[in-house]
Amino acid sequence: MDWLMHLIDWSEVWILILPLAFLWHHRRQPYYMQPIIGYLWIALICNLICDGMWLVLKWLPPYFKTNTIVYNIHSLSRFICFMIFFYRQPFQYFRKIQHIILSIFIFIFFFYFIFIDSFFNPNYISSDMMSGESFFILCFCVLYYLSVLKSTLTEFLSLKHFWIVTGIAMFEVINFFVFLFYKPLLTENKELALQIWSVHNLGFIIFILLISKAIHVPD
Repeated sequence: MDWLMHLIDWSEVWILILPLAFLWHHRRQPYYMQPIIGYLWIALICNLICDGMWLVLKWLPPYFKTNTIVYNIHSLSRFICFMIFFYRQPFQYFRKIQHIILSIFIFIFFFYFIFIDSFFNPNYISSDMMSGESFFILCFCVLYYLSVLKSTLTEFLSLKHFWIVTGIAMFEVINFFVFLFYKPLLTENKELALQIWSVHNLGFIIFILLISKAIHVPD
C-alpha cells in the first residue's frame, strides 16, 4: 500500500492538473472565476515547492529544510482568493455581514502575528491561522447558501459558483479539525500528525474535483 500513500502524498500536485487541463478547453470563464483560476496556479506552485523539497532535502541549508512558511503563504493566498471570489458573487444580500466578518479576520490576523506568533516561523505551520481561515470562510459559505435560497434561482446545479462554494465548504469542513489540532499533534505524536495530513489531502482532492466540475459547467 506504499504506492497508495505516495499517491495521496503527491495529490496536492497531480490533482491540480485536472482543472488546469479543463481550463485549456474552456478558456472563457466568467469574471468571478478569475480568483479561483489564480488560486489554482498559486496552489500548484506552492505544492510543488512543498512536496518537491523532500526530494532535495539533504542538499538544502538548515533554515530551508522546512516547508512550513510555504504552507502559511499558501493558506493566506487561499483566503485572499476566496474572499475576492465571494465578493464578486451576484448575490449581495448579506454584504454588511461579510464586511464585519472580514474585518474581524483581518484584526485577528494582524494581532496574532504581531503579538503571539511569527508568520515566518520555520518550526511548524500556523494551524491557528489555518483553522481560523476555515472558520471565517465557512461563514462566507453559509452566507452564500442563504443568499441563493433568498434568490429566485431554482437550478442550483447549473451554477458554476454553486459548485465552487460547495467544494470550498467541503474542504474547510473536512480540514477544520485537522488544522486545529495539527500543531499539538506534532508535539505529542508526530507520526500520527503526518498520517492525519492524508485527510487534508483527500479533502483537497474533493475540492479540486468540484472546481473542475465548475469549470466544465456551461455558464
